[in-house]
Amino acid sequence: MSVISKRSPATLQRPRSRPSDASGPLRRIATGLLLTAAVFSVIIILGAGALLAYGRVAHANTIFTGTSAGGVELGGMTVEEAEAALDERYAVFYDRPIPLVFDGTTLNPTPADLGVTVDSHNTAERAFDFGRQDTIWRESRRWLDALSGGITVEPIVTIDRAAFAAYMETHAGDLAVAPVDARFELLPDGGISIDQGSTGRAVDVETTFERFQERVATMSNEPIEIATIEIPQHTAEHELRAIVDEVNTLAGDPFHLSLDGRVWAIPAEDLMRLVAIEGNDKLNVTFDERGFGRYVKLLESAVFQPGTDASISNQNGQFVLEQAADGKKLDVDASIAAAISALRAGESEVALVTKPVQPNITNDEVSAASAEAQRLTSRSINLSWENGSGTIDAEKLAKAVRFDVNADRNPNVTITFDQEEMRKALAPASHQVKVEGKDAEFRWINNQIEVRSPEQMGREIDVAETSKRIQAALADGTDTVAVATKDVKPQVTADMAGSVQIRERLAESWTEYGSSVANRLHNVQLATDRANGAMVAPGGTFSFNAAVGAVTYENGYRTGYGIVGTSNGSISTIPSVGGGICQVATTLFQSVFRSGMPIEERSWHLYWIPRYGQPPSGMKGLDATVDDAYGLDFRFTNPTNEWLAVKSWTDGTNVHFELWGTNPGWEVQIDQPVISNHRPASQEMVYEDSDQLPAGQSVFVEHAEDGFDAAITRIVRKDGQVIEERTFISTYQPARNVTLVGTGS
Repeated sequence: MSVISKRSPATLQRPRSRPSDASGPLRRIATGLLLTAAVFSVIIILGAGALLAYGRVAHANTIFTGTSAGGVELGGMTVEEAEAALDERYAVFYDRPIPLVFDGTTLNPTPADLGVTVDSHNTAERAFDFGRQDTIWRESRRWLDALSGGITVEPIVTIDRAAFAAYMETHAGDLAVAPVDARFELLPDGGISIDQGSTGRAVDVETTFERFQERVATMSNEPIEIATIEIPQHTAEHELRAIVDEVNTLAGDPFHLSLDGRVWAIPAEDLMRLVAIEGNDKLNVTFDERGFGRYVKLLESAVFQPGTDASISNQNGQFVLEQAADGKKLDVDASIAAAISALRAGESEVALVTKPVQPNITNDEVSAASAEAQRLTSRSINLSWENGSGTIDAEKLAKAVRFDVNADRNPNVTITFDQEEMRKALAPASHQVKVEGKDAEFRWINNQIEVRSPEQMGREIDVAETSKRIQAALADGTDTVAVATKDVKPQVTADMAGSVQIRERLAESWTEYGSSVANRLHNVQLATDRANGAMVAPGGTFSFNAAVGAVTYENGYRTGYGIVGTSNGSISTIPSVGGGICQVATTLFQSVFRSGMPIEERSWHLYWIPRYGQPPSGMKGLDATVDDAYGLDFRFTNPTNEWLAVKSWTDGTNVHFELWGTNPGWEVQIDQPVISNHRPASQEMVYEDSDQLPAGQSVFVEHAEDGFDAAITRIVRKDGQVIEERTFISTYQPARNVTLVGTGS
């Protein structure tokens, strides 16, 4: 803070010159001799002439002897010489600091810094004018005064008051100290004390300026004491003493708000900020009740407890009710009033005031819903459908009841039936009503899509609609409900054929079959022909058994030879319907294996058949066996977004299979078989009777082959990332040399 006292600019004025006290005494002799008088008269005349000569002749163009200005002796000088002497003296004075001091602080401005200027010419003129502007008598008296004691002429000096004030503002402003009012302070252990504060101080620029003028007038560089003025406090300690008890009551300690064992504290510091001191002649204490109320209002969310709604649930067919309970919320206005009253009374805590919060769902509403649910499920309901009927008993209906609670709706509680529970209750009827749909069958023949058979719509119970009908019937007392049904559309429909695209061959394989007996040859050709053109939808699964149809005489297959396990654990090759179709499954398996398509189901033969391992498509341990009578199938899936097609044919020598579709961008790595656990076969010929052959006929049906275990690993990658790594393990028993001998008719 800078407090500066200022006055208007001033120019130092020339004072009247003061004669010195020295003067020659004129002794007059009252009586004396005439001679003495005459002599004395002559002396006077001579002295007057000398004095006149001194004043009018000797100093006609110079300043009288004994005349000085600003400490510079100017006697005997012309005006020009006096002006030069003054300029020389003040040139030194301008640059020498005149210290301004106060309580250890020293400022060192020069006269030049403070805007001091000296009019040397007019000061010299003033000195020259001394003793020249009056009667001869008076002028001569001044000459004598100058000769005897000296005359000082006040120099013409101008001080820039604004420059002086600006300097003091800039450099002496730190000496000013604002007053500090007495104030209340919180004690660490509670309660309030009074800090008495202090008076302030301002720099008295005007008085300091006057002191500076005196130094400049005499060209003195002696230090100047900076003058100051005391500034009183606005609020003094004795004034606060009169109200300290009231303030201590309001803000001396923390104030507590409590509810149900919880306590919130308002710190004393916060309370003190709400206290204000007002008044001039007499201080008054005011308290910001509105601000205090904001602290209370902040607790609304902490205090709020919603009402607990009544509820109802179904516990395994029993309707269980939970009672409602009121909640609470803060009564802000009442709590503020109670808190302020307690605070002014000197209390340190007050209990908050609350209001009840009503629940949204009442006991009466859930009780009514429970009664209605019991009424609805007090009896069974009969079901009817085309060519059938059934019943859902009351217990199953009760388990399906659900209560939908919504406070924004009227009624708040409604009764519905759970769809999953109703699905269970309707399961017996669903089984009888359901008709499985059938996908349209496509075949890829001669590079064209053929619709072999159209789709067939399925049918199933519409659980949601049937549930609505049941609930309506229960409500109005109807005993029987007609089951609602809905069509189930197959995933593959005939109209999709036009969008199917088969673009390229993905893999191929072949095996030799031309050396087979006639019936086996027939079965291989028939199964290959029936597999040809089979298609697999995106995400679909191919089944070999489904593709080639039932392996029966009625379906065109003949008796061949198949490998079977007997009840005693041995393995035999016996006549069987469809013998040879395993070669068809094996050849298809080898194509699918090389394409990288995921294999869902594959079984190996009980003993190894060498013709299946012939390169380039075959390898040792890469075969597949099927038997729909024993539940053995070969299945693979199509994980791509495009259709797959199987192309197969026979040429009298080899069975050929190709897998077509759209290249999925896979890299398929197939390792060489790892053969282990070798088990040598017996070379002895074994003859077995067979009533399936006419007497006198014999057939060599099994060739001795060693047993072994084979492991083949396939790794499928896309964009360098492994998407499948799988090892196919097969275990083959040793095969014998077997000849069947006919015993039949």
